[in-house]
Amino acid sequence: INDTEKDDLLNKDQDSKEHIQSDQLWAYLLNIRPNTTPNMKLIISYVFSIPCSNAYVESIFSHMNHLWSDYRNRMDIELVAAELKIRKNADIPCTHFYKFILSQDDLLKKIASNEKFDKKKCIIDK
Repeated sequence: INDTEKDDLLNKDQDSKEHIQSDQLWAYLLNIRPNTTPNMKLIISYVFSIPCSNAYVESIFSHMNHLWSDYRNRMDIELVAAELKIRKNADIPCTHFYKFILSQDDLLKKIASNEKFDKKKCIIDK
């Protein structure tokens, strides 16, 4: 970025409808001379790591309560965690995912087989 672009970024017209997000402003300011303010960079990192609300956590609990209902109470913790990760990180609708799964022959064969289960031997002492 040259000097005129820096001036344009910092001296925008007050009537302008364009806004700079605070995290982008701090990233810009701290990267002008990156090695001169290591403590300030650390403080700003801590400040931006604090969530402004607990809405995200509440949404996770809402999804978890839907997944781990009385009907599905025997689910393992790892399965609930995997389903939550899929729900929160997948951005495709269920119908598209269903069609995708149906197109994967190898995956369907593994689903139908017993390979996915851990085989445990049960020894009964008499």
